[in-house]
Amino acid sequence: MAETLDKVFEGIHKAKERRLSWYMVAADAAEIADPKAWRSRYPSKEVMWATIEESTGYGRNLLQRYVTTFRALAEIEQKHRSELQDVLGSKPRSAGCLAARIGPFAPAEVATRAYKLDAAEGLALIRRMLVGKLSTSRVREEYKDLLNRQPEGKVVSFKSVGDARRELDQKVAALEGSAAVLYGNEDVRFYYRRYRFSLVNIDVTALTWQGLGLSFVDGFVVLHGIPPKAEDDYQELLSKVDYRASFFRHLWLYIANPEKWSLERISQDLNRLGLLTVGIASYEETGEVKVLRRPRGGDKPQRYQTVVEEVMRQGIPDFAAE
Repeated sequence: MAETLDKVFEGIHKAKERRLSWYMVAADAAEIADPKAWRSRYPSKEVMWATIEESTGYGRNLLQRYVTTFRALAEIEQKHRSELQDVLGSKPRSAGCLAARIGPFAPAEVATRAYKLDAAEGLALIRRMLVGKLSTSRVREEYKDLLNRQPEGKVVSFKSVGDARRELDQKVAALEGSAAVLYGNEDVRFYYRRYRFSLVNIDVTALTWQGLGLSFVDGFVVLHGIPPKAEDDYQELLSKVDYRASFFRHLWLYIANPEKWSLERISQDLNRLGLLTVGIASYEETGEVKVLRRPRGGDKPQRYQTVVEEVMRQGIPDFAAE
């Protein structure tokens, strides 16, 4: 078993740097994450995922989304083999064939959500994706239309605390797959709850480097749940944003449930306060991250060096992997 896992790890080593296809990463990560495989080698699931993170260069949340989507597509392929035969072929296929045929991760994940919402409609969408090579934006539009056509109350469910936390984790994980949207390139690394700073609390730390030094460190504040209603509470929120912005090159407000927040007012008040280095991004119900306000200015604030020093002291996993 140990030799088998070693070979699997060889296949996904530096997967992000090598730009390995998501479904190839997912297939190997799913094999490693099988309890029959990892329990004989690792003391806990946390250690197992940390090892996969270090090997691939991807964060745990995104890896888990890869695995969940991969397994869902494999199950759909197995369950609807006859319905998909004309587009996938009748010859025996390896697990992950459907994922490979769909291609990019974003539309693949949306397709599994559509199937979970309505199996018949979701399967029809997958067929159209295979035959017509629908764009990601088109797939998201069709999923959004399917959401809007659901009977009132169908998509609403009561969630346990654990379910709500996992849902929030998935929304935060979407940041890692949206580096190009936020920064214009994919070389930015995101660390959720990885760093603990002595003078400021932050949810997600984003960074990249040049040579042996950090190029920048940005912070993300995740806003979810019910927005503050009282003016005093709202002003306290702005005060906290102001304070946190003084530690990072750019600070992002990442809205996990944008439909509940008055984002236009927040943006206007950030302008009135002169907080131009604060950006706003939101998680859309289609699974994509949308930039609503881009931060401006590249000067490092006075307290910036304190977070840089603490990041270097706590270490960067990707440095160790390289």
